[in-house]
Amino acid sequence: MKDSFILSHKAFEVKQGRNMEYKLIKSKRKTVELTIDDELCPVIKAPLNMPQRDIDAFFEKHRRWVQKHTEAKRICMEKNAVSPEEITA
Repeated sequence: MKDSFILSHKAFEVKQGRNMEYKLIKSKRKTVELTIDDELCPVIKAPLNMPQRDIDAFFEKHRRWVQKHTEAKRICMEKNAVSPEEITA
């Protein structure tokens, strides 16, 4: 990826006592994007000049969205998973 870099950043503590982590990709862009990757990790794509406190605030504001979509993706992945028996067949 040209003109971008990836950071791993530990975010705020969740009420259940767990920390949520997300992948941060900063690049030459004007908008912020939030997705859930195939490892069920939130990914934030942000402009290079966006301050970390603004990224943290964005993540905190969308915490429920992250939890909801992470769980939905996990369930979908489990339903579509191939069992070991299917692989050997």
